[in-house]
Amino acid sequence: MPLTGPAGSIGEYVKNAIDLAAAQNIQVVYADDECDTKKAVSAYQELKIKDVKVFYVACSGSVLALAPLAKENGDLIITAYAGSSEIRNTGDEVIRFIPDALSVVAVMKEYFSENPTEKYAIIHENQNYSTSLADGIAEALGPRLILQEAYASEATDVRTQLTKIKSSGADKIIVVPVSDKTAEIVYKQMKALGMTTPILGEVNVCEYKPAPWDFGFKTTCWKADLGEEKTTDFSKKFKDAYGKDSQSPFYDAVTYDSIQILDRLMKKTEDISELKKEILAGVQGEYLTYSFESNGEVIGTQYLRKIER
Repeated sequence: MPLTGPAGSIGEYVKNAIDLAAAQNIQVVYADDECDTKKAVSAYQELKIKDVKVFYVACSGSVLALAPLAKENGDLIITAYAGSSEIRNTGDEVIRFIPDALSVVAVMKEYFSENPTEKYAIIHENQNYSTSLADGIAEALGPRLILQEAYASEATDVRTQLTKIKSSGADKIIVVPVSDKTAEIVYKQMKALGMTTPILGEVNVCEYKPAPWDFGFKTTCWKADLGEEKTTDFSKKFKDAYGKDSQSPFYDAVTYDSIQILDRLMKKTEDISELKKEILAGVQGEYLTYSFESNGEVIGTQYLRKIER
């Protein structure tokens, strides 16, 4: 997971969720990939020397880089953060507990059909998840998408992209971030440029703090949701443990679930084939029930709901 670099804050929350799960039957060893594919491969090789066979991987690019190695070596990758649709093309060496980019596109398509005259611009981070989601949205919109702009994860200035979007005449701006830090830069610089165009967004837009509505932007986004009671329960558990709010209660709770499920199953077997069978047959966590396709994809559109602020 990324423990340093632009996405380091994501790794901090993932690590907290994993530690909160208090595994008894597995030993957790952390390695920093900075959401960089080459560093992910190096981290994987270092962990293999320590006889690690099951890998929790947070970033989509890292999952995609490691999937062929895991397949060749008979390892298992689990993730509750990586959302790139390209992961669907891997096999059951990757088991994903969360809805991916195409699941988000599916629910956004309904919104587009309900607003048939609106035109859109997209600004997205240049990462696997955000690019795959932006491309899926672009395909769904067709000629109604009038501009698509990308920015680097380490960007500190996106005014060039935003100026183009401001003059494009888009009715709404679709924002697809990965790093919470650069998402905040986007919103701050939109406000500084005097932009008032409403924002449309995916799960990260709903959950990252500060959110676009904190800067005065009218926002419609899709939140991955545990339900009010479970969200409150997990949020309290997280804050009691760490003295701060979870950045993303859904993803952190699913990470917590995935580690507890793995811990429970590994008490019975350490055989990777048996672990896969057990998980893919469907598993119950403390917060959600998980059903999977045979390729390791969770059936996840039911977790998404629209938020309007």
